[in-house]
Amino acid sequence: MRACLLVSKLWYSTFLSILWHTYMCPQMRDVPSEVIQRYSRHFRIFESFSGHAGPFECTNLVELILPRQMHLPGEQEYLSLMTERELVRANPGVRVLSWFGPRPQIVFDPRDFDGLRVVSSVHLQHWVGSGGCLARTLKMMAGSMTSLELAWIFGLSADEFLDPDDVNGDDEGEVTTGSTARRRRLVLPLVTKLRCALRYDGFRELQGIIGCCPNLMELVINPDMYVDLDRIARDIRDHCRKMQALTIEYQALHASYCEQLVSSCRTAGLVKLDVILRSMDETLALTILAHASTLQILKLTLQSFEHPTSHGLMQVLSGCVGLKELFLKINVLPPTGTILEVLRGEPSWGCLRLETLQLITRTQPADEEPDWVGDKEEEEDIEALKRMSYETAAMGWCRSCRKVDFNAVGLRKVVKMVEPLRQLKSLTWNYVEYQSFC
Repeated sequence: MRACLLVSKLWYSTFLSILWHTYMCPQMRDVPSEVIQRYSRHFRIFESFSGHAGPFECTNLVELILPRQMHLPGEQEYLSLMTERELVRANPGVRVLSWFGPRPQIVFDPRDFDGLRVVSSVHLQHWVGSGGCLARTLKMMAGSMTSLELAWIFGLSADEFLDPDDVNGDDEGEVTTGSTARRRRLVLPLVTKLRCALRYDGFRELQGIIGCCPNLMELVINPDMYVDLDRIARDIRDHCRKMQALTIEYQALHASYCEQLVSSCRTAGLVKLDVILRSMDETLALTILAHASTLQILKLTLQSFEHPTSHGLMQVLSGCVGLKELFLKINVLPPTGTILEVLRGEPSWGCLRLETLQLITRTQPADEEPDWVGDKEEEEDIEALKRMSYETAAMGWCRSCRKVDFNAVGLRKVVKMVEPLRQLKSLTWNYVEYQSFC
């Protein structure tokens, strides 16, 4: 790069902007501050919470990432809130903005976001959003924002997501609360992806943002057991009729809760479903099967594998004929038989178009001997599997990771199980990936 800079003035100006395209700290903290300031006008991506305190002269950023400040050992310079605000206000062309609030948290200042007319991806965390300031902030970016992530927003009230500019309301999208009569709901018309953390008391009012996104296609929520699932389901059903992907990040979701949320999505509309379930029953299985004609990506983490969970899972695998990606993680060992034996049973898999399969499971307790006893030919096959590497294929598959030990007995069962899946290209079993040569 240095040689290219010295060729000519044209090459110098061209390669200088490439050399200083991305600024990341603390990775670049050893660069002298005066050098950073001199070349900061070339920055296009800015990600920092420590290393240099500024000032910065960058005005053409496309990505601005301001993470939560962490106090690292040794002498460190940290960005002040004033410097962060100057960066946001001086870069109206930024398209990706991630901004964590200071400690202690302070109220949003909507004026910081007033010039952001082309921003498409926004992540806001650790702020106070009371008094309608969050709604005003989001409305300023509503003309371009397509992806929104909110977490740890303090001070929200039940009527937080009403249009801050609406006084009298109208007939469309009106909301009536105990303290507010017939106000129009805030509308974020371009948001297609929404991620919000709803855990813990004080943050659950964020759920009101879901009903503000009429064109929402992907929703990721992190609720707890006290969240108002009825309201979320109602907002999805009434306001998010284009929903295609639903992810619920909760460690112990009851089947009935999952069924309530999945059933609120437009029938035959989900393309992706990602949930962690305490158990699965026939009702939930049938609810998932209602989306079988469109469902292509299914990610299930099961905390139980007893009947009816195993039966419900097999119903889903036999009925979702359009699946292309399947992630299945089973955190427990069933009391009788192995998980693989259940998966190889009836009803047989109907997802014959599967291209990617990830299976994370224990096949047997560590202190038990393998229950697969075969003849000499089978034992030779197992030895061949043990020697698999990038150069050696076995049964059409080759292992992508050479350093990870694996259970050859269980692997043989897995390979036998996926033989009918003729379009399968990638198989991951217990975090080891195998790729097909076929």
